[in-house]
Amino acid sequence: MKLLTTYKQIKENTPSDNLLRVGYCSLQHLLWFENEFAYSKGYYGWNCDYYDLKANNQRFILSTGYRPIGKSVDYQMVRYYDRKACDILNSAVKVDDRKRAVKELLEEFLYFIDNPSEIPVHVLCAIENTK
Repeated sequence: MKLLTTYKQIKENTPSDNLLRVGYCSLQHLLWFENEFAYSKGYYGWNCDYYDLKANNQRFILSTGYRPIGKSVDYQMVRYYDRKACDILNSAVKVDDRKRAVKELLEEFLYFIDNPSEIPVHVLCAIENTK
């Protein structure tokens, strides 16, 4: 069950560098095996969902929806990693193997968001060529 929360509560309880935002359904494949823990609503209805993600000994709150909050993540990077997750989910391997592979991809995604200077050149080129 998701909890109703406010933007203010999330901002007060999350370091600003660890509060990330992406658009609605932008990471639907990468977050396939994750569960949102809370949501926010406003005057016009539902605003966003919040995911509590742990990677590299850090905790990230990912906000995704119509009106998400936090530090914006590069759209091409989001698209690149979501497409890779989609390819994994559509592969003909066992569900446990897909789950493990998507989880590893999510951890890599969060690591490179936190450490953009460490993105390998071949990944940077692939991200730049994502349309």
